[in-house]
Amino acid sequence: MGIAAPLGLLGLLLLAPVIAMYLLKRRREEVLVSSVYLWEQVVQDIEANAPWQRLRRNLLLLLQLLFLLLATFGLARPFLKTAGATGQSLILVIDSSISMGAEDGGQGTRLETARAEALRLMEGLPDNGRVTVIRAGDGADIMAANSDDLVAVRAALAEIEPLASDSDLGPALTLAAAAAARQADSEIVILSDGAVQLPPTLAVERPVRFVPIGSDANNQAISALNLSPREGGYDLFVQVTNYGPVNAERRLVVTLDDEPFTASDLAIPAGQQTSKIFPVERSDSFRVEARLEGDDPLPGDDHAWAVPGPAGTRQVRLMTASKDNRFVRVPFQILVGDGFSQGNVLSDTVQPSGEARADLLILDRWLPDQGLPGTTENLLILAPPAGNDVIQTSGVITNPFPLKTGYLPGLEENLFFESDLFFVEARRGEVPPWGTVVLEDSSTGAPLLWVGEQGGRRVAVLNLVLYGVPESITLDPPRDVVMSNLVYQPTYPVLIASLADYLLAGPAGGLAGRSLPPGQAITLPLLDADYVEVETPGGEMIRPRLDAGATTTSYVPLTPGIYAVRWEGSTQPAIAFTVNLFVPTESAIAPSQSLSLATTGGGAAGTPESGLAGEARLDLWQPLLLLGLIILALEWLVYQKDAVARARSWLRTRRAAP
Repeated sequence: MGIAAPLGLLGLLLLAPVIAMYLLKRRREEVLVSSVYLWEQVVQDIEANAPWQRLRRNLLLLLQLLFLLLATFGLARPFLKTAGATGQSLILVIDSSISMGAEDGGQGTRLETARAEALRLMEGLPDNGRVTVIRAGDGADIMAANSDDLVAVRAALAEIEPLASDSDLGPALTLAAAAAARQADSEIVILSDGAVQLPPTLAVERPVRFVPIGSDANNQAISALNLSPREGGYDLFVQVTNYGPVNAERRLVVTLDDEPFTASDLAIPAGQQTSKIFPVERSDSFRVEARLEGDDPLPGDDHAWAVPGPAGTRQVRLMTASKDNRFVRVPFQILVGDGFSQGNVLSDTVQPSGEARADLLILDRWLPDQGLPGTTENLLILAPPAGNDVIQTSGVITNPFPLKTGYLPGLEENLFFESDLFFVEARRGEVPPWGTVVLEDSSTGAPLLWVGEQGGRRVAVLNLVLYGVPESITLDPPRDVVMSNLVYQPTYPVLIASLADYLLAGPAGGLAGRSLPPGQAITLPLLDADYVEVETPGGEMIRPRLDAGATTTSYVPLTPGIYAVRWEGSTQPAIAFTVNLFVPTESAIAPSQSLSLATTGGGAAGTPESGLAGEARLDLWQPLLLLGLIILALEWLVYQKDAVARARSWLRTRRAAP
């Protein structure tokens, strides 16, 4: 217990005058009377000759002293040290990710526990304390901002629900640090089970405390579900992972189009996976749902869905400025077989009549002056010439050498360039705002390979010249020659395969048949449709907003399940994709007791010590003063008891009167 205003205890000095007033002998005026029979009590009072009288039991004195004591201690502002917020302002960062929906031993979800802990921390705030509530998950939302209205803060806490996403605390902690910088004597408290992504450091000078939530670690989940095409059907691959510390037995049930398909009893060792492959003899479109029967703390990851990818052969058309470019033709013929066709830019058309529309159009050292050829085809542009208004190049770079930028790991991860690699030249080009550089020149920093999406079409531009007539060297007669030994290196087919995977993705970036994590935004091209419509797993039809003049729109699927995308008014067939909770960091629900987060204030938030409850002040002056006022009112009633009795008698008389 402590005292915030010790000078208030000076009020105890008033106890002495109050007691003295009851000890002093009363002075009375002497008057002659005919008899003292009726004045015996008065005679007894004046028998003593001393100026002080003996202190007798007196209810009024007791009440007055009690009031004075309560008022004095109330003015001294006593407080108790309790577990709770340590500052004047409390900034709560509450994790709302998938794992916070786990239930620990029938005690409700972890998010409910976090809400209760937040309310307990708020109780330790001083009277004028303020609270900020920030929801962390697939971003950050400020639910309550520096509010002293605790009723509104409780309502804001009640609105936080578990999200079907992982948790990146970076945005939420950035907001919390900004709020703490504006609020004196503030404290940041993180309420989470520890299954989060953290920034390497946090620029904050205020205390940061981690309160761990959760206790159970036993959880099993469907961690993979996909369909692999084969002749006559598909192979359905299912993987179940036991994230818990003990062996588990679960029953796996699979349905096709909501009809029972197969079931299997699984024994899953602790910390390991069990996989099953089921043949599916279907060639049409269908829907797969897999689920684990039985209970575990996190039921959300016990379900998964899959749909087949696009059927049929992908169509690739090469338009080349040469009679033949076997360094492009051969690898793509291997990739798509009969789906490959070739034309010459001088004699053939981009889209011959009667042929299927290409999924990928390769432009080898050729571009029209205006725009990009084709309509919906993705584009691979090799050594683009100068003169086009979209893909702009000017001049050449001699002896370039490619370096990976790291911006697109999926395209770069398998590309390795040996030191003996050489290139004669590359086109010097510019990258539009919608492009991302994958390879750049080690000397000039000029882009050598960049990719992007424009008008709903994926575009890749390779400025390296692999084959053709060199501009930096004069040949007599001019002729096509190989201008790099890359085409003879193992890296070349890997490069072509990586570009093919990116460019042969189909509509909406190869969305058909894919499994996405919740919260991942998708870009939907308008193509030649009037509008794009998305059907959610619950059957709701959503038409994403399309700005005037825009050729693409975007949508963020949040609910796990099967989605369908339709292009109304277009010949483009509908596609389906799935959203699944394949998030190992969230399915591994074992709570962490600490977080590794360094702060610029000199401490490390989330150390085991910081997980302990902080010391907060619980002010007692308000209840003391309230009790003092009650005592004062009681003292007045005792002093006026005769008047109160007369008033009660008068009221009874009035009620009895006719």
